[in-house]
Amino acid sequence: MKKSRKRILIIDKNQILKDAFVKEMASEDYNVVGFYKDVKAAFLSLLKSRPEIIVVVVDSNDELVVRTIGKIKSQFPAIKLLVQCDLDYDDLIFDLLTIGLAGLSNISRTWESMEQILHDVDRGVYPITPAVTRKIFESFQLNKFAELSTRQNEILRLMIMGATYSTIADKLGISRETAKTHMKNLYRKLQVHSKEEALAKAVEDKLILVI
Repeated sequence: MKKSRKRILIIDKNQILKDAFVKEMASEDYNVVGFYKDVKAAFLSLLKSRPEIIVVVVDSNDELVVRTIGKIKSQFPAIKLLVQCDLDYDDLIFDLLTIGLAGLSNISRTWESMEQILHDVDRGVYPITPAVTRKIFESFQLNKFAELSTRQNEILRLMIMGATYSTIADKLGISRETAKTHMKNLYRKLQVHSKEEALAKAVEDKLILVI
């Protein structure tokens, strides 16, 4: 049976990804249900287009775009949001991280690189490129959250870098179930209920962890 293609919608003022998509003759894995230059127009189309993933290319520190992305997330929580942005805007990156994205990366210039990131999103991996990670570590005040154990600090740091249960277990030399237990205790101490909320807490409290 033929595999159904994921429905994605792309918001890109400069149409970089549209040009790349057309040049590479579409995609076997993704059905692009719309290309939009304007984020508000894209928002109004969602009930009709019904995308599973939205890719937003943000090339300026535009508060309206960030607010609309947040509105999409709050009104259509099942849609996965992948944002690609200009890394020169530190405040923009931190605002975006609090929304609850499925991924944050620098801007793709080819459809091949875009698909690699989309495949990560499909697998439940939080794609956050090294350039974005470096920006976060460079710009946040370095603090250790006193209520967390050393191991929980390690786990939160790995979560910020996009690690999964399995990756955390491998890096720390523990079982996947032990990693899950640590993360549940971490959520309880931070008074959050998900990876996205833990990341938002780290952003809000400027928690980059010194191990």
